[in-house]
Amino acid sequence: MRNKDTHTNNSQQGNVLFYILIAVALFAALSFAVSQGGRGGGFDLSDERAEMLAGEFLDYGASLEQAVQRMLNRGISESDLCFDIDEYPGGNTDYEHAGCANTSNRVFHPAGGGVSYKEMPSEFFDPDLSADTRYGESYITGISWVYGLVSSNSELMLQIIAVNLPVCSAIVRMANPDNTSGTPLLDNPDGLITRLNRPYIGMFNADNIRIERPTAKVSCIEGRISGASDGYVAFYVLHAR
Repeated sequence: MRNKDTHTNNSQQGNVLFYILIAVALFAALSFAVSQGGRGGGFDLSDERAEMLAGEFLDYGASLEQAVQRMLNRGISESDLCFDIDEYPGGNTDYEHAGCANTSNRVFHPAGGGVSYKEMPSEFFDPDLSADTRYGESYITGISWVYGLVSSNSELMLQIIAVNLPVCSAIVRMANPDNTSGTPLLDNPDGLITRLNRPYIGMFNADNIRIERPTAKVSCIEGRISGASDGYVAFYVLHAR
């Protein structure tokens, strides 16, 4: 009888220890989650995942750049290039203009550039900026130019606003090898680049807004308005003029 009681006590003590260990593990996991949630600036991604997302952006930009150059080499004018993603006319009219009537002018059409339109995954964006009306959108614009790249003319450019910081840093490292830290450079103080959402409709805007730095055709920068961060902006120059 004594041996049976001893076995029962040992079993009960083992169960108690097991439950204590589970409680400690759960508390540690909860503490980690709370600490991560209070860090701000979006959510953390592994370096590998951030680089995969950055690679998607770079590949998409490269496919657009190559399509635009092929079309221009075929004799299609800058003013006829069309980035509308649905049938013309109708649907989303943001990118519609007269040139869209000819399918050979359409970058996202088999008869034109032959590029498949791509939406970036949700992880690409900073959830803290989800209230921004431009959140989750990619823009092809003709309103800004990169200082020191080619000239002071507005350039055809892919821009994505509210990029998650780990992804932005990965873009910097992958596109600009000299910036080994991956720290996004701060744009010119007025932060105008972060407010661009004017789709390209066959004309380059007279605003001619300059991206102060870096002087590269592909990168990611931090914009600020009145000294406060306005998020991170990835850009890819598709046609430097």
